[in-house]
Amino acid sequence: EFPYGKHGETFIENELPIQANYFDEIVIFPLSSKIPEKRAIPDNAIVVEALNTRPGLNSKKIFFSNIVLIASILFREFLNCPNKLFFIKRGSYFNSLLVRAIHDADYILAAIPPPDKNVVFYSFWMNDWALALAVLIHKKKIPEFVFRCAGFDTYDERYDGGYLPFRYTIYKSAKAIYPSSRMSENYIRNKKIDPEKTRASYLGTNDYGINPFDATTVFTMVSCSSLVPLKRVHLIIELLKHLNFEVRWIHFGGGELQEEMQ
Repeated sequence: EFPYGKHGETFIENELPIQANYFDEIVIFPLSSKIPEKRAIPDNAIVVEALNTRPGLNSKKIFFSNIVLIASILFREFLNCPNKLFFIKRGSYFNSLLVRAIHDADYILAAIPPPDKNVVFYSFWMNDWALALAVLIHKKKIPEFVFRCAGFDTYDERYDGGYLPFRYTIYKSAKAIYPSSRMSENYIRNKKIDPEKTRASYLGTNDYGINPFDATTVFTMVSCSSLVPLKRVHLIIELLKHLNFEVRWIHFGGGELQEEMQ
């Protein structure tokens, strides 16, 4: 949703001013804008209308106008999906995702001048936009694109059927893949889909330096995440057992394990 809303995706907020130094213009395509308030962005950045405000798509028209492209992408995904029975059962769903991506691809081209070799297309997630950019590569409408990925858009195990939709298509179409950790980098390389494209690129924040440790005051530690098994917040509790000085721990975030944690 960046730059809409007061919170969320702060890593984009940190990255954008750096990017602004290297481009004449940055065009931001938010997927949605549920909260009308917008955060500050660099002077050479503009925001196009959010995707959730777009008019309804004509699925049948898009399907029949792009049937050869859709069939070829779905067939390649089927061949590269480890759970082929699951793919067949969910085929209509994957088809609808692809139809939507073709619609989104047209939305991108309608919002900017005809792209040339000096334009960089960049999806912050391997999501709707990454698939739409892969469609534009297949249609030879853009020269190249890159994308980041983190957790939900990296690991097959977090999806029904153990299949991350359109991984093969997006990976083959992208020029470069930037996971946010070494663990994710190794996981993606082990998929053996053009592994040389993948290189870890850490998310950044502003450097505020190291706070001095004052033994005369209570040490304060702050954490922020959902309280779900994936985040392993219980390890902080295990850590606190081994400290021999007074600590105040503040946590932002709730979830299914909140009562157990407390």
